[in-house]
Amino acid sequence: MPIVVDETQYDRYTTATVRRQLGIPLRTRRLGGPDGAEVESYRVLRLITTQRLAPLTRLSGDVFIDAWFQCAEVHYLNWMNGIHHQDLSLDNLMYRTRGDTIYAVLNDWDLAIDTTLPQTHTGLEMTGTVPFMAIHRLIPAALRGEVQHLYRHDLESLFYILLWALSCYEDGKRLDSLPETFASWIKDDMNRCARDKYWLLAWEYWPNDIKQKESWGKLGPKLLDVLRKYFCNILVTRKGLVDEWNTTRFMAMPSDDIQSHRPPTEDDAPSKFWEEFCALIKWSIASVLTDDPQLHAELSSRLLSLVDS
Repeated sequence: MPIVVDETQYDRYTTATVRRQLGIPLRTRRLGGPDGAEVESYRVLRLITTQRLAPLTRLSGDVFIDAWFQCAEVHYLNWMNGIHHQDLSLDNLMYRTRGDTIYAVLNDWDLAIDTTLPQTHTGLEMTGTVPFMAIHRLIPAALRGEVQHLYRHDLESLFYILLWALSCYEDGKRLDSLPETFASWIKDDMNRCARDKYWLLAWEYWPNDIKQKESWGKLGPKLLDVLRKYFCNILVTRKGLVDEWNTTRFMAMPSDDIQSHRPPTEDDAPSKFWEEFCALIKWSIASVLTDDPQLHAELSSRLLSLVDS
């Protein structure tokens, strides 16, 4: 977590102040759901000073993988305690050093919500950085506010962060050109981005322009292969449920109450997905160690402990 040194809020620059001065009505939202009290909704300008951090992209190889997993851990622990970050991206993964030890930091919590407190946020809002957002957070239903932000969506974001880092960086430096596969990810067409990500997961082989450099070692590429299949299976399972719902809906007789045929909802299951995620990382580490036992001397004690647990 970032270490906050100082914080100042400038009340004169809130969007509420600006709207009042311009004679524009303030926006209102329901607190805690559709039946909650109506409250004013506005943004504030807050200046936060934190301890100086370095971007995670300065790291490479298994050192980066270790720090990336540290960020995944802190995200999970916060989620389980009701704090949802809601904007996982490569730029928000950073680190600090103390001596020779690297401590990863999940930064930029300005869009985070505390689900243990009454609030106007419902988890249906569109938050995130498009290149790293989960597919189901980019589809039209999500744009209409109909898709709940789930923990597994953020795990999928961590996969795209890893893929982007291994494909666009080498030895801590950004490559000159961006792989063509990522072209649609950085444009404003979210539907196109969702479609291209789907085919990236579903296709049997990696696109020709997605190639990890040798400096990343063996663990990173192995993780990408394993996690891609994992998230593809999740999407296929989810698509099967939706297809079944569509069949039922269109076969409904005219006398049926069509409102009763609602899309299938999905329960959030953070512990289940975290355990599966860790199991895949553990398997990947064990696999590369079997192929090359000398990697024992290179991997961090944190990563090795996953295999021993």
